[in-house]
Amino acid sequence: MTKTGETGRATDPFEAWREVYETNERAWSAALEQAMGSPEAGESSGKLLETLLTAQKSVRDNMRTYLETINVPTREDIARLGELVIGLEEKIDQLADRLDAIDEAIRARPAGPTGPAGPAGPTGPAGRVGPAGAAGRAKPAKGNR
Repeated sequence: MTKTGETGRATDPFEAWREVYETNERAWSAALEQAMGSPEAGESSGKLLETLLTAQKSVRDNMRTYLETINVPTREDIARLGELVIGLEEKIDQLADRLDAIDEAIRARPAGPTGPAGPAGPTGPAGRVGPAGAAGRAKPAKGNR
């Protein structure tokens, strides 16, 4: 660095810049602390925030109206659709679980000679071919063949 002949101090331009910066910062800090500490600053800050929130609500409402006019879904519409999709997925999962339980119950039954239900299928009042089973079928009359 170069030195001045009379004072012996370095003539560093960055040192001069730092001094100007620090002096300026102290002056602005003191002025802003004094201004922000007053009740008027708090009131005006609150009014500004209220105005900004009112403007934001107005823009949001106008955008919703515009999107509805041109038949484009709003954020709320998409969120509601997402909730419906999640509900459907849960119902599908429940049905899949029920079908798995039914499948396991069928596989757990002892197998008969031709499969799990036996040779003639399930027996009972409903039967395999109607309410009375094979016995419930009317036999054709000999003369009507």
